[in-house]
This record gives sequence, C-alpha cells and structure tokens, in this order.
Amino acid sequence: MAKLVDIYNCEKEPVIKRRQLPLTIYENLTMIMDLNTMGLICDNPQVKGREYEEFMRKYRILTTDELKSALRVDATDIFNVLNQSIPCVGCRRSVERLFYQLCKSGHPTLDPLIMNTDEIMTIREDKIIHSQSLATLLNGHSTGIECLILSQPRWKKSQRCTLHSLEAGTARGWGATSTCGWGWGAWGWGGRAAWRAAWDAMRASAREHVTLVHFNTLHDTLHNYLRKHRFCADCKTKVLRAYQLLVEEKEPQKEKGYVGALYGGIKRCLLDKHLHLQAKTDYIAHLIARAEPELLGNHRERHAKTLEIAQEEVLICLGICIYERLQRISLRLREEEGTCQTLAAVAVEALYRKFETAVEMKSGVSKLQLLYDEITQEEVTRQQRKEQKKLKRRKKKERQAGEGKCKQRKEQKKLKRRKKKERQAGEGKCKVRYCSPVSPGFDNRKYFQSSYFDLLI
Repeated sequence: MAKLVDIYNCEKEPVIKRRQLPLTIYENLTMIMDLNTMGLICDNPQVKGREYEEFMRKYRILTTDELKSALRVDATDIFNVLNQSIPCVGCRRSVERLFYQLCKSGHPTLDPLIMNTDEIMTIREDKIIHSQSLATLLNGHSTGIECLILSQPRWKKSQRCTLHSLEAGTARGWGATSTCGWGWGAWGWGGRAAWRAAWDAMRASAREHVTLVHFNTLHDTLHNYLRKHRFCADCKTKVLRAYQLLVEEKEPQKEKGYVGALYGGIKRCLLDKHLHLQAKTDYIAHLIARAEPELLGNHRERHAKTLEIAQEEVLICLGICIYERLQRISLRLREEEGTCQTLAAVAVEALYRKFETAVEMKSGVSKLQLLYDEITQEEVTRQQRKEQKKLKRRKKKERQAGEGKCKQRKEQKKLKRRKKKERQAGEGKCKVRYCSPVSPGFDNRKYFQSSYFDLLI
C-alpha cells in the first residue's frame, strides 16, 4: 500500500521525489503519496531464458536512434489502449486526469516512465540503452492489465468498479443498512479496517496535520448532530455550552460541572481557531469508538442533562470529524493507487505496441503475415495427416482384400481335392460292383472262356 509521507504545501515549493505524487483530499488538504512500496507494473522480475533471447532478437534490429523514437508514445496512443482495455469509465477518466497532471507538473511519479509538457511519454535513456532493464520493463505488458481488471471489485450488472460506481456515495463502512441523512459515513469503505489502514499509512507529520480540527468543522458537525437528534432546548444549550468551553473559554475549569479529564489530550489554539488532538493510535481509536453507535446509524433519543454528558456529546462529534476525514483519505488513497497502477500498465502496453510496430516495419515481416504463415502451415500439416490416414486405411483394405482372395483360392483347392477324392472313390465302387467275386475253388479262366464262346455262338 502507498504511504502518506507529508503535507503538500504549494507556498513552500515542496520537492516531489521519485515515485511520489500530490494527493488532494479536500480543497484545503493535499498530502504527498509515496508509491515506492507499492510495486508498480514497472517493477517486474528480471527476464531470463527464451523470453530474453526473443526480445534481444528484436532489440538488435533497431539502432539506438530508432529505438528511442519507437519508445515514444503520445496521448492518443495511450488513450486508445486505455479505451480498449479498461471497462470502468471512472477509471478511464481518472487515468486521463492523472496523465495530464503529470505532463503539466513533470513529477517523476512513474519513474522510469517520463512525461513532458508536449504530452509525450517515453522511458529514461539509461533504461533504453540497457537491454536487460528494457526487457524487464516491457515484460508482462498484457498480463499486467488483465491482473488489474481481475483484481478490481465490481458491482453486479455494471462495468464500473466499486470506487467509481453510482452506489459508492451511499455505501456505509460499518455494515449498517441505514443511511445518514446529512453526511458522515458516506466514504465508509471498509469501516474500522479502512480508517485504520489510512492511519497506518501516514507518517508522523501527516498524522499531526490530520488530527488538527478547525473550529468551523467541529461547529458544522455539532450543528448537524443536534438537528438530527432533535435535542430539547435545555439539552441543546448544555451541548453548545460544552462546545464554547472547548473553543472559547480560556479557563473552562471554572465552570460548574466541568470535567477537565474528558478534554484531556486536546490542545487548543484559540488564536488560530483550531484544535490539536493527540496523534496516537489508541487515543484516535478511543475517540472513534465513542462515535461508533452514531456511525452505525443509531437514532435513539439523546439527552444532555448535565455538563459532563454534554462534553461527551462534543467528543462524539470530534470522533465523527476524525472518522470522516480518515475514511475520505482511505478512499482517495486507494483510488489514486489504482489510477497510478492503471496508467503505468496502459503506458507499458502502448510502448510495447509501438516497439513491435517499429520492429515489424524494419524487418519487413508483419506480425499478421507471420500469423498467416503459421496458420497456413498448420492447415498443410493437418491436410497431410488426413492424407496419411486415408492412405493407411486404403492399404489396410487392400491387404484385407488380398488375404480374402488367398483364403478363397485355398478353399477352392480344398474343394477340388475333396471332389477328386470323392470321384475316385466312386469309380472304385463301380469296378467292384461289375466284377464277379472270387471265391475259393472257382476257376476264373474257364468261366471267362465259356462266357466268351457263348457270345461267339
């Protein structure tokens, strides 16, 4: 998470260091946001292996002057990528506002990305010359935008993120469903965690300024508080008297019923008309805890019959002031964090596209042509596989047909041999049938001779 390191005072001409940005909370309150611990898209792990070799192949195609020219994008290039990638219109408007703000001021907020008054974004020269640093910067350009979009919480049936949605103004931070008619809690994103996160993100100098409450701010909060709960005339008078003892009386302890311990930890500056609260976490947490029932939407009837109770009502209003301020800081801090991350991711994507275009123009081979060749090669390979499968099926059928013919020939030969055997067996039977049987003691010669002579006669 980003840190709030100090208060930004235009009159003193403060120096904005690397990865820092003025963050406007209210019209009269601007703080310095430090992004060094946030981990922007520019802070990628070092590229190695095949990815680095592929980048170096493209890097060597361009000369140093061509490379510097290629790594320059204008507002049109950035906003084209922005409109194509980011669905939330609120995020897009915030990125456009931040881009023009950085071009005008020249703050090194997204270092090593540099923006000048001509609305041109480029990269620091030392990063361009050093190939390893440039490869690391441009690596993961598309993945960074996708991760940002997926990490943004959104309302259902809406393209807007929660920070820029129409429901953002009515969301409550403490989980209550009731709404406050006149105001505090309107910035309640996350309740206790939100104000505590904003408090932990601030350095000591920023905390001291946040805990400074002007008399006018406290008076307006107290006025709305009394009107909301409809205090009776006596109770209202008591509460206003407790307020006067805090902001006007030099010696409030002389007042009957006044409890000085309740206002302990509050330093009054009557001439400058503001209060200094203790910039301690426990004290601020205790002060906000007093106001918690009110922040939860408690509308019970309230009374202040004694001056002590009236002082407690004033402390509740002080807690409301601090809570509302911290919630506003938390909202602006997270909104500006997301805007910086989105601008960095979109800028890197635009730079990479410009770099790719320059490489394609120099090499004479467009990415579309390479894609077409790749698709064509895939189609040819697929067609060859189909032809090979067809050829295999044809050979298989021919082989099966040949095996069938051989089998048929064998069967025919078997059948012929079987028929031949049967015919031979039939002829043998016929010979046996027409020949007389030979019996013992029978003279065959006489038989055949007598038969022959009988035929001659």
